[in-house]
Amino acid sequence: MLYDWVYGISQIAAVVLSCIAGIIALSIFKDARKQELLRAWKPMVAALVLFAVEELLGLFRTFDVYGTAALSWLPSGLVKFLTVSATHIVPFFILLFLIAALITQINIKRGWVA
Repeated sequence: MLYDWVYGISQIAAVVLSCIAGIIALSIFKDARKQELLRAWKPMVAALVLFAVEELLGLFRTFDVYGTAALSWLPSGLVKFLTVSATHIVPFFILLFLIAALITQINIKRGWVA
């Protein structure tokens, strides 16, 4: 019982912190448009926003929102897609954007800024 309570509180804290990181990342995105050396931040911002979405979907899974009446108005196929996307699809795109940011930063470091 105590474990579930602590786990739920930590999930809520992770969602709040990742949303704050997403907001900060979106504010950095404006600066990345102006300066060419910050071009690697564009895919990094996308990865941070997707991470906030991933944490939110994980919170829903922890509190079993998918199985409650809160989502009963959604088609069952969409609910199943949300549960699968929380574990497979969203992390794939997070990793994809992180790799793109890393490659972009390596190219900037090499002086291949175009």
